[in-house]
Amino acid sequence: MSALVHRDATPDDVDAIHALGDEIQRMHHAAMPTVFVHPPDRDAMRASWAAGIDEEAAKTFVCERDGLLIGFVTVSVVDETSPLLQAARVARIGSIVVAADHRGSGIGHVLMERAERWAVARGAAELRLGVAAFNDSAARLYRTLGFEPRMITMSKTLPI
Repeated sequence: MSALVHRDATPDDVDAIHALGDEIQRMHHAAMPTVFVHPPDRDAMRASWAAGIDEEAAKTFVCERDGLLIGFVTVSVVDETSPLLQAARVARIGSIVVAADHRGSGIGHVLMERAERWAVARGAAELRLGVAAFNDSAARLYRTLGFEPRMITMSKTLPI
């Protein structure tokens, strides 16, 4: 097996990113079908993935082995302002996906480190992400990288 290659995503990666994104979308839909759609609108998702490839305020990093994309992370930076909160330049992880047969091998860790370095280079004071309550393995990874819960989103389904 050849070495892993970590690199910036290119427009040629959109289809592979979409396929990996669909893998994680299926997992989320299976756990929370009233929240996550499956399948998502392919054209809308492809446009969304393409928009984060290499913009001034957004980036996608990928990992591949033998020419096959096996992981990616999307990150963006925004200047947040609110009359209630401290103004801050914040980076957000939009998605991180590692192919199921490669999870637990350190790929997610490396992808997150690349996203963090990119965010720091753009002056972000903080890196934020959301994780579904059922996704214990992802939450463990984020804790090992220094993330800690700050806000918890709670939900209650109402009768229609």
